[in-house]
Amino acid sequence: MEKTRLSSSEKIIFLHSTDLCAGLSAEVTEAISSITEECNYEADEILFHEGDTGDSLYLLVDGGVSIQKDETSILMITQPGICIDEMAILEKNTARSATVKATEATKLLRILRHDFIDLLEWDFQAIEGVFRMLNAKLRSDLKSLSTNIGEEAACQESMRIAKTVQQSVTTK
Repeated sequence: MEKTRLSSSEKIIFLHSTDLCAGLSAEVTEAISSITEECNYEADEILFHEGDTGDSLYLLVDGGVSIQKDETSILMITQPGICIDEMAILEKNTARSATVKATEATKLLRILRHDFIDLLEWDFQAIEGVFRMLNAKLRSDLKSLSTNIGEEAACQESMRIAKTVQQSVTTK
């Protein structure tokens, strides 16, 4: 991946495509753009470790990251615009819940918590984007959970049917 920096207009266009800024005024999106820091990581480079103090969120521009617990990858993120560790923007001095590692050359935009809080003092509309982003993540997590529960229920039903079939075969 080229390490060309995003222009101001490219950053604003990108931000408008994210849950964080979708629907916000151009003025607020420009203000958010002004507090972002572009970060580039090489493959296998760690963004942060589980247990580190969270002081910022990241928006994936290009590339991919792996979310890891106990050195096991539990989630791969490759979709541009996805937010990583949005909880760090809401809670001060919260420990990171997982390690995040670049899986390839990766470009992200980083927003420091204190800069975002300062922005909220200027225009509270920015919090709308955070709520939208958290809502989207909650919906995704619930969908994933219900899918997993559905798969588990289907597996249990299959086991019940198999047991019934086995019992009927062995009793004949």
